Formats: sequence, structure tokens, C-alpha cells
Amino acid sequence: HLHGAELASTQIVENWRGGNAAAGETMALYAELVSGPLAMVVNTVGANVIPAGGGLSNAADVLALLDMAVRGKILQKRETPLIVQAECTVEPGLIGAAIMGLSA
Repeated sequence: HLHGAELASTQIVENWRGGNAAAGETMALYAELVSGPLAMVVNTVGANVIPAGGGLSNAADVLALLDMAVRGKILQKRETPLIVQAECTVEPGLIGAAIMGLSA
């Protein structure tokens, strides 16, 4: 919507990787919008790691972009990554919902 085009997130990421300026602006905005709330959570609870799951978490460069944005906003300065890929990468939300359904 930022540039008047409807693209899938995977296409935006591919365009960003290819050096497309519009995709670069979109990814910068994504990092800005998502990093603020994540930094607030880290500053509040003192998390040492934030596991990221879902489709875009499979893109290491997207996680690195978001990680750098979050680390730039937290009170504790750190050299190691804060945002890492979750170990359960295949439909973690569905797995959690199934576990909750079985335990009810």
C-alpha cells in the first residue's frame, strides 16, 4: 500500500534483496513499526531472546534487519542477536492451538 502496489510479503523481500528502492522503504517501515513494541517488551521484562516464528522468520536477513532495529531501541546494549528463529518453524500457531485443544 505504501507504493500503490499489492505484493505478497515474499515478493517484497525478494525485491528488497534485489536492491529495489520501494521495497527498501517498505522493509525499513516494517522494521520501524515492529521494533518499537518489541523493544518495549524487552525493556519491560528483560528478555534475553525473542524467538520468531512464521513465514518471514525463515528469512535470516529479515530477522537480522528486525534484530538490529530492536537492539537500537533497547536500554541494555548487546552484541549478540536478540531475535532468533524459533525452533518450531512449521506452523507453530497451529501446534499450540492443537495442544490447547487437547488439554481442554
